[in-house]
Amino acid sequence: MTRLQHLFIFLFLIGTVLVGVHLDAIAKCGVPTTHRGDSARYQFMKQTGYAHGRPGWVVDHIFALCKGGLDVPENMQWQTVAAAKKKDRVECDCKLPPPPQPQDRR
Repeated sequence: MTRLQHLFIFLFLIGTVLVGVHLDAIAKCGVPTTHRGDSARYQFMKQTGYAHGRPGWVVDHIFALCKGGLDVPENMQWQTVAAAKKKDRVECDCKLPPPPQPQDRR
């Protein structure tokens, strides 16, 4: 793992403990998500020097909101539209794993 990944995990854990996971919205799969706010997105865009956006690029959450990621500029990155669509197909499939089956104790 890179230092940046360690930092995001640390910030996520601290944020979850101190702030708690926002239950403003629940994904269709029943996974709690945080509310996507425009202010954090705009702050990220301004910090990176593209306050009015980048043609062909979108702001992406590194750790998906439906997976518990936070809606903060530190959890955002620029991503091409094509790469974002590909990533969304994989990460936004918020299917929960099947519940564990009881063990047969014969």
